[in-house]
Amino acid sequence: VGGMGYELRPSRVDVLLVGPRSSVEDLPARRVIPFVDVGAFDPALGAQQLRVELQPLPEDLTVTVEPSQILVLPVAE
Repeated sequence: VGGMGYELRPSRVDVLLVGPRSSVEDLPARRVIPFVDVGAFDPALGAQQLRVELQPLPEDLTVTVEPSQILVLPVAE
C-alpha cells in the first residue's frame, strides 16, 4: 500500500538469439526473460530510460534486445 509502481514504455521488447541451432533449440523459452533493474531508478528524476537486461545465457549465443532501453515512469499505487 502506498508503494511505487512503474509503467514501462514499450511494455514489450523483441529478443533475437543467434548461434548454433542446437543451442537455440535446446534453450527453454522460460530462460529468456527480459527485465529492467528498477534498483537504478530514482523516482525524484521522473521518467528515465533504463537498459533492458537478460539473465546470463549460454556463451555461444549472441543476443540482441530491441529496443535495448525502455522508458520507465513512476506510478503511485
